[in-house]
Amino acid sequence: MAGNASAQISDAFNRDLEKNRVIKPEKSIRICGPSRAGIIANSPLYVVNDIEDFNLIGFSAIDPKDIESMNVFKYAEVKDKYGDKAKNGVIAIKLKKNVKLLTLDKLLGKLKKRDRNLPIYINSEKLINRDGIYLSQAKIESVKVAEKSSDKIKEERYINILLKP
Repeated sequence: MAGNASAQISDAFNRDLEKNRVIKPEKSIRICGPSRAGIIANSPLYVVNDIEDFNLIGFSAIDPKDIESMNVFKYAEVKDKYGDKAKNGVIAIKLKKNVKLLTLDKLLGKLKKRDRNLPIYINSEKLINRDGIYLSQAKIESVKVAEKSSDKIKEERYINILLKP
């Protein structure tokens, strides 16, 4: 790790505070750095398996067990390699060799051509930017076209990508 920032893989738990019991364990990736009133205004460049501009949705779908290594770099250390994109630092992650990343195009390739431009939701979150989306094949539960709205999604037709917890 470089600089004063650190990256940590940990078990996080949702707790029922009234009964002080653990409800459901979750794996999480926590990025910590020097605090500026608790707000990080500009996020770092995420690089996963040498893929620059890795979308944060794909980053959040990475299972911590699939990470081989994680390094945090300051701009001065990586400016020659990444240029101004790295002005807020770089978080570089190397996944284990057996982890396969799929592009959004690859995921949607099995859908009918007319459906590929429908709005996309990943676990009920609308995908605004389709660029730089890579998802771990092992985390994908299903990819399908939904024909009607739901409680959480008000679109009539959309692509629903469900990720495993």
